[in-house]
Amino acid sequence: ERYAHFERARFAALVIEMQVEARARTALVPVLCVQPLVENAVAHGLAPRQGRGRIRVSARTRDGGVEVAVSDDGAGIPADRLSSVLQRGFGTGLGMGLNNVHQRLIGAYGPSSGLQIESSPRGTTVAFWVPGSPAA
Repeated sequence: ERYAHFERARFAALVIEMQVEARARTALVPVLCVQPLVENAVAHGLAPRQGRGRIRVSARTRDGGVEVAVSDDGAGIPADRLSSVLQRGFGTGLGMGLNNVHQRLIGAYGPSSGLQIESSPRGTTVAFWVPGSPAA
């Protein structure tokens, strides 16, 4: 939320929505997993275009853990580039931010956590899931 406030001050036309379930707020998420995703959404999803942009940060409980997602309404990642990255790994082609988030998640939770990217010409969503049920 602090970083979102900073970005809103930098970009007057930026709208950042937070949709976080109350139970998801107590989840333990490794440090610097959400901020780089918001940075990427601003820098790669919204900065190349003119006018207003929207980013949504959401967190919800799911399957005994918490799913966190950052979505933008930018132009999306070209399909061939996204396919290549998903086949070769996050450190190849989409920059170090996604690779660092992926490594933090794997380091904290092992293979039970992961990073997922979906993109279209209407925007990109990067999501991750971490195990462990937050307190009621």
